[in-house]
Amino acid sequence: MAKAVKARDYPMVLNFVLHRHNIDQLDKIIELCIELEADDVELATCQFYGWGVS
Repeated sequence: MAKAVKARDYPMVLNFVLHRHNIDQLDKIIELCIELEADDVELATCQFYGWGVS
């Protein structure tokens, strides 16, 4: 899919949600973004329901 997006010259944005179960995989996530030639990468933290500040 990534090759098809890049072949048509569309911008490719990769979005990842980080949490305690995958934060140790951040290096591999970044390597994947480089390998797929992502135009933009968004890293978000997991938001748990009811844990926000009111």
